[in-house]
Amino acid sequence: YLATPDEMELIEGAAVVDKDKCTGCGRCLKPAHCNAVELKDGIAHVDPQKCVACSVCVALCPVQAIQMHVT
Repeated sequence: YLATPDEMELIEGAAVVDKDKCTGCGRCLKPAHCNAVELKDGIAHVDPQKCVACSVCVALCPVQAIQMHVT
């Protein structure tokens, strides 16, 4: 769904990777705006300090290994 910025609600949190589900495909690295996700030893890792909680990586993950955790 598309929305204008004034229609969106900022929810503080960060993406969290289930390392048992992650296949290391790298799709979560595709968003050009995101530098919070990186692959280490073939598994995605999210730096919560860099995560803007946009949830794009959640939508891109083909195995549902990434979820948003609200802080």
